[in-house]
Amino acid sequence: MVLAISATALLFIAPGVSGAASKRSALASMVPAAIRKSGVLTIGSDLTVAPYDFISKGKVAGIDDTLCGEAAKTLGLKVRFINLSFAGLITALEANKFDVICSGMYDTPVRAAVVDFVPYIQTGISIVTATGNPDNIKSLTDLCGHTVAVTLGSAEQTLATSQVALCPAGKTLTVSTFPEYADAIAAMEGGRAQALLGDDPTMAYDVKSVPSLEVVDSGINTVVNGIAVNRNDPQLAGALSAALYTMERNGTYAAGLKKWGVAADAITTF
Repeated sequence: MVLAISATALLFIAPGVSGAASKRSALASMVPAAIRKSGVLTIGSDLTVAPYDFISKGKVAGIDDTLCGEAAKTLGLKVRFINLSFAGLITALEANKFDVICSGMYDTPVRAAVVDFVPYIQTGISIVTATGNPDNIKSLTDLCGHTVAVTLGSAEQTLATSQVALCPAGKTLTVSTFPEYADAIAAMEGGRAQALLGDDPTMAYDVKSVPSLEVVDSGINTVVNGIAVNRNDPQLAGALSAALYTMERNGTYAAGLKKWGVAADAITTF
């Protein structure tokens, strides 16, 4: 389920509020009491996937640190990231290991059946090959007869798996899954896969530093990324949505996207 808050709803939450301090107070009051008391929003994330989530100079960095960190700050909270492989994030959220997931996670029907999503950015899927595209792979159809590397539990795995049944006889598509995105990249560089499926910003970011790889197609299956919240915590979801709306209004949302070169991936409904 996607949860969003409209401008009208935000005004209703804090009628007659004026002044930055008063608005911050009104937003902070939306946060569930236990989190507000702790002063910290704990965030589950796979910190191996730049430019969304990674470690730079010993600190968490990336799109999610910028946007989700600013959303928490807007609510009067600090953040603490908890690093976990992508495939295990939803299970850990359901077990209350952290408050939310902010990890470039696509809002898919399967995931939305078990968690709520607060939308914050949109993106698509890219196909990456070796530089020069020696196997002439230009689309999903061209993956047939080859091996494609994907991250375990990702939307890219779902997409690649759905393509398997569409391949003609004699041109089997092999989908190789890896627990970490870095492992999928290594498989490509080592020649164990002829293509890699990944998120558009991630692929664009990586090919700049990995000259042996190139993006041959992008913008496949454009989807919304969301902050995942437990289904039993609509108050927190509403607070985050209100924070993102506030960021859109005061310019910090656009500034955060521009910082990471993904201004075109902005959404307009929070």
